[in-house]
Amino acid sequence: MENIAFAEPAFSETIPSRESSNDIAGIELSSNGTVVKNTMSALWKKGALISFKIDNVPSPKCVLAFEIVGISKGDSAVISVTRNDDPVSKIQISSEGAKKFETVLGVETAVVNRAVSVPLDRGDQNVVFQILSDTDAALSVANFKVYGMGSNKGFGSVRVYAAAEKDGTSRYLWFKRAGTDTANFSKYKLYERELPDVRPSDFALDIEGGAGKDFKVTWWDTRENKEIASGVVKCGADSKLKLRTPPFKLDVACAVEEAK
Repeated sequence: MENIAFAEPAFSETIPSRESSNDIAGIELSSNGTVVKNTMSALWKKGALISFKIDNVPSPKCVLAFEIVGISKGDSAVISVTRNDDPVSKIQISSEGAKKFETVLGVETAVVNRAVSVPLDRGDQNVVFQILSDTDAALSVANFKVYGMGSNKGFGSVRVYAAAEKDGTSRYLWFKRAGTDTANFSKYKLYERELPDVRPSDFALDIEGGAGKDFKVTWWDTRENKEIASGVVKCGADSKLKLRTPPFKLDVACAVEEAK
């Protein structure tokens, strides 16, 4: 699977829901870079190696980010960061000067709330964090995310174009996935990807003078040149016609015609 982070070993506790005690944990990311599953320990201990495997990064503007919430009281540590085996940075973390403390998994922790971000290259890569310390330091971590991937890996929103008959009886809409033009197909190699569908969404179409009238709504697959679905929808008293897009991959069209 794409975009899974693995960590091993040196965890602070065993999580029974894992198949293998405390040696391996994982983070699963959705196509927009947000976490959908996290079985990683809340504490990273001295000696831990944390490896993030991130595939199909569309742009060097993307970053891997998370938060170091705290470090065990009285300790300091260095996080060594590499990307595809090349050194990126070393992050110094210390409990010195902390004014707030909390207990995490039985460890008294100084709250530091340190944001960490690692720039990513375009393509597939492996980012590794190694925890180095002269003491038995432990770090509490949270809020993992990959920024800049877009809602669908390099191309984000949906753009809507529309036209209407002069007499107002018909309207035609085209929902186009932003960034799916010819240039981006080549640049991001979209033709090599199994693109996730754009999820259905509700929207209201304003139709002046349409209150209480029936409209025939027809959805079209523009690339296959075939009808997806059609039906009659009644316009509300507020002159809003409530519609719902079908799932689509690149674009979809909709014809709204007054039913007579």
